[in-house]
Amino acid sequence: MSPVRLSTVAFEAPDARALAGFYMRLLGYVVRAEEPDWMLIGPPEGGTALASPTLRPPQ
Repeated sequence: MSPVRLSTVAFEAPDARALAGFYMRLLGYVVRAEEPDWMLIGPPEGGTALASPTLRPPQ
């Protein structure tokens, strides 16, 4: 059986940039991709990334 590889973990938040900034400071991650309401950050040398989309509550 092959080992499982986790490529990305997503954390939704009302402010995606603030959450991504927190994890970048905490873990030393860098921005891999970004759009107005979404960021993808991860370790500079590669590895599991964190996606931070803006939470949009149901109306």
